[in-house]
Amino acid sequence: LAATDDRRHFGTTLALAATDDLRHFGTTLALAATDDLRHFGTTLALAATDDLRHFGTTLALAVTDDLRHFGTTLALAATDDRRHFGTTLALAATDDLRSFGRHSRSRRPTTDGPSGRHSRSR
Repeated sequence: LAATDDRRHFGTTLALAATDDLRHFGTTLALAATDDLRHFGTTLALAATDDLRHFGTTLALAVTDDLRHFGTTLALAATDDRRHFGTTLALAATDDLRSFGRHSRSRRPTTDGPSGRHSRSR
């Protein structure tokens, strides 16, 4: 896992990998974004399978720079304890940033639609 527990550095680069082998990138997450979450939607990559030809299978998301329109079905499993934020990540696709992360409904990232067994409140 490449992550910091300091949210000031959250957006710069975040990689959650099951293995060190990018051939198994399918169950993992790579985010490239700015430190300003208002621009979080600028770059987002999710792989559904180990085969990047199936890139995006599990994600239906409007990638815009305005988080009010940040997708309709993005959520990744996370803990509710921000001290463990580096281990897992939850981004709930709500249109209201005040409730961002609260409304995640859970399935595995390898299925269609919202995923994530836990949601994290802001």
